[in-house]
This record gives sequence, structure tokens and C-alpha cells, in this order.
Amino acid sequence: MKKLLLFMMAAVMVVASMAKDNKDYSDSLVVTINGDSTDPIAATVTVEYIDDSHINFKLVNFCLGEDIPVGNIEVNNLELVDGSLYQTFHHEGEIYITEGDPEVSDEWLGPIISPVPIDLNGKITDEKLYVTIDIDMMDMLGQIIYVVFGTDKFVASSKNYPDNLV
Repeated sequence: MKKLLLFMMAAVMVVASMAKDNKDYSDSLVVTINGDSTDPIAATVTVEYIDDSHINFKLVNFCLGEDIPVGNIEVNNLELVDGSLYQTFHHEGEIYITEGDPEVSDEWLGPIISPVPIDLNGKITDEKLYVTIDIDMMDMLGQIIYVVFGTDKFVASSKNYPDNLV
């Protein structure tokens, strides 16, 4: 019995050590509504690693500019696809936007208009996240909303080779 318990604890530790930690990415966020863009604002996106090939995406307390509190945009179980400089992820479909923090606002638009059709695309590394979210609200609000988080500039890391060239 002790050996079984020891084996189970070791297995749990191995699985836990394989999972990456959750990561917060802070960068600028720009919202464009029917072609008119807001100034960039500081925002944070949380990425929860389910395993090495799947993540959960969370943009909390999302607002259209400074005036319209929308809510929390969460998309779960996004598949990561390996690329040469970064991994990519994609989701197209309807999501339910939940209420944001009551300290930010007591009236959130997202839960009222949900479900919302989105087309989410992202690129991610350990250091950088770039995400675009297309929200087609033409039927309900007469708006096409385009959200950009971060910049689409990924560079290969340079490596130093200490040996002499011959």
C-alpha cells in the first residue's frame, strides 16, 4: 500500500512539473469600431496552460474605449500549433461574455448581448502575445469591432557561439 501511494504521489509530481505556469501578458490594446480606432490602452491577458498544446484565454474587464464596459472574454481549450518563432491559436464561433469586476463597473454590456460571434487569432511565446479579435455585431448593434492586443513583431532569438570561426 505504501508503494502504491508513493508511486501515485510521484506520478502527480511528474504531471504537475510538465505543465507550464499560467502567464499574464501586459501590452497595449486598441479597439476599432467601424473603422474608428481608440488610443492604445494598457491591458493584461491571462493565458492558462492546460498542457503543452492547449490553453485558456482570458481578457478580463474588457471595455470599448473608456466609455463602454463589455466584460470578460474567455475562450477555453484553444489548441496551440507550433511554428518556427511562435505558437498560434484560433477560435471562430460564439462565446458568452461574462460580467467584469463590480469595482470597475456595475453595468456590463457583454452579458446582455451574448452570445457574441468572434474570430480570435493569436501568436504566443513565453515572452510575447499578439491577439486579434473580430467581433461582428452588425446585425445587433450595426458595428464591426476589431480588437488588437500587442504587436505582431516576433523576432528570432540570437545565439552566441563562443568558438572561433575558421
